[in-house]
Amino acid sequence: MISKPPSVGGRVLLAVLLTIGFYSLALGVAGLLLFIVYAEFALIHRVNFQITLVCLVGAGTILWAILPRLGHFVDPGPRLDAEKQPNLFAEIQQIARATGQKMPA
Repeated sequence: MISKPPSVGGRVLLAVLLTIGFYSLALGVAGLLLFIVYAEFALIHRVNFQITLVCLVGAGTILWAILPRLGHFVDPGPRLDAEKQPNLFAEIQQIARATGQKMPA
């Protein structure tokens, strides 16, 4: 039996839910690692430096990894002009007309 593929809306919802799940899991694990450090100091009143170091480095690594990176996008390749590439732009215009689309910018 051939099943119907999921709709675009269903895929969007799945992508959003997976993203929320990923960030929730990452923040939860980082929070748990930081709570272990807190529990050592506040509840147990003793410090195991190896556990503290591993938990702090692990939480820091997770939090650093999920931060969005700000980067400048560099357009790949040279800019094309209609005056310099008339054949290419004529072909693109013909394809745009044939498919009922407007010319790309």
